[in-house]
Amino acid sequence: MVLELLDQVMNHSLGQGFVVQKIADILGFPLIALQKGEDASRPTVYLSSGIHGDEPAAPMAMSELLKSGFFANQANWRICPILNPIGLDLGQRENANGIDLNRDFRVPKTTEVIAYTNWISKQPNPDLSIALHEDWESTGFYMYQIRPTVSENLFAPRILRTVAKLGPIESSTEIDGHAAAGGLIEPYASKLEIDKTEIWSEADYQCHRHPHWHFTFETPSCLSLELRIRMQIRAVKEAMRILPSVSRLSSIKD
Repeated sequence: MVLELLDQVMNHSLGQGFVVQKIADILGFPLIALQKGEDASRPTVYLSSGIHGDEPAAPMAMSELLKSGFFANQANWRICPILNPIGLDLGQRENANGIDLNRDFRVPKTTEVIAYTNWISKQPNPDLSIALHEDWESTGFYMYQIRPTVSENLFAPRILRTVAKLGPIESSTEIDGHAAAGGLIEPYASKLEIDKTEIWSEADYQCHRHPHWHFTFETPSCLSLELRIRMQIRAVKEAMRILPSVSRLSSIKD
């Protein structure tokens, strides 16, 4: 299943003008990164999925977006579509060594995260990064947002309203130890706060490396796979609709 999905992703990517790079070999599975666009006048957007192998809707949504030709010339794109191919093959959250890759970014030890950070360090700083995830414990869609400025919260409510047309929004006031409201978590506001945390996720690493807008989208695993894929796609598409405003606010310094 994983090799087939990787083949689909690579074929869709090459057909859409992406450069496909193999940045590591993970027990016979390629860890790939996609690049498209070098225009300094356009915003740069980074997307990732599949860092947890038991969250299949995320890489499947990425494959569907690539197949549809969604990633056109409105941005420079950097994409890691399946960050944990072994985990996805095994249907488990962690990699082959039982390590949660999304907890390995402060001082990377895994082959996957070392390869990823080596690759991303050579890429332009993003104006927006998006990570696609799933949650086995939630009953509705929710999202994390990290803001580079103390600007008005314009973007997350738009994304949540759009996704709500397809399915439920998580109503819990606490999710994974974070305060939540209406399906939104805003865990950090500055590099200083991220620096105080002992364990970094991919989002922490990205935003500490370069302050910018970040969204993490979480679909509930209790819903059908088809609906979860549609919710992920809807969230990404709405994020791209607000991209001009995001990139403008990213240039504002508090």
